[in-house]
Amino acid sequence: MKAFNILCRGIRRAIAMHHKFSDALYACVLKKPCILGLLETVELIQKKRVSVARFGDGEMALMLGGNLNFQEYDPRLADKLAACIRSNLLLVCLPDVFGSLTKYTKRVREFWSNEMCLHRRQWYGMIDWDIVYGNAFISRFYLAFQNKEHVGPLVSMLKGLWKDRDLIVVEGAYSRLGVGNDLFVSAASVKRILVPAKNAFRRYDEIVASACLYNKSHLFILAAGPTATVLALDLTILGYQAIDLGHVDLQYEWSLRNSTEKVAIAGKFCNETFLGGKIGAEVEGCLSEKDEELYLSQICEDLSDL
Repeated sequence: MKAFNILCRGIRRAIAMHHKFSDALYACVLKKPCILGLLETVELIQKKRVSVARFGDGEMALMLGGNLNFQEYDPRLADKLAACIRSNLLLVCLPDVFGSLTKYTKRVREFWSNEMCLHRRQWYGMIDWDIVYGNAFISRFYLAFQNKEHVGPLVSMLKGLWKDRDLIVVEGAYSRLGVGNDLFVSAASVKRILVPAKNAFRRYDEIVASACLYNKSHLFILAAGPTATVLALDLTILGYQAIDLGHVDLQYEWSLRNSTEKVAIAGKFCNETFLGGKIGAEVEGCLSEKDEELYLSQICEDLSDL
């Protein structure tokens, strides 16, 4: 058994080395996509009032037929994701990981190095070389980066996107974006449509129908995993501006605390912290009574299956 385990480890190392060697060659042959910087991305959103759909490893996994912890594979969702990443109706944002990874922390470098080794060919197969992409890290702006000098200016620019706008936040149960902090303090008003924390796409048609009850002047902020990605495109087609900003609230909370790692935020859903074994449940703690009261007053539609 010991010899067998040693053999298996050797095979895994050999496969990993092959992937790294092949990926290095592949990356040299093809140019990397044109991806804007963080501040450039938000500046473009502000200037042109475009909608935003973000793509990461989770969306790629679903397009390749896999499941996520919080979203099962659905062929309709996979098809809509494939259509969205090729759309020119909104700003498609990709992770800026196709070249040097030196600006990121060690953990993030290792994660994306592995992702590129496994799936760079699939990523490149989805890319349109004539498109300038936005930066998907606009909502993961804090923990991933070694140098955090951009955080203050970026947060100010994000808040400017919804200054004096009427917001509709479409979010998973317990996400609670902007609750207990000042993320949305500049908005004229905030209403919330709650969707399931897991497998939100099961109720997709109901989510779209609920969103369509509001006039076109509303700005939609979306935080519902891959469902938010495709919802951004469909709302854009219907005449709305919709910005997919999942994770932005947790990143903001961690920046306010000067956190050096992902930590639980009382009363808020954090799937990644739970999966990392840092907490015993995806939601720990509770909101304050004042924050809970405000949050409940903002809910206009509850499709969360709670």
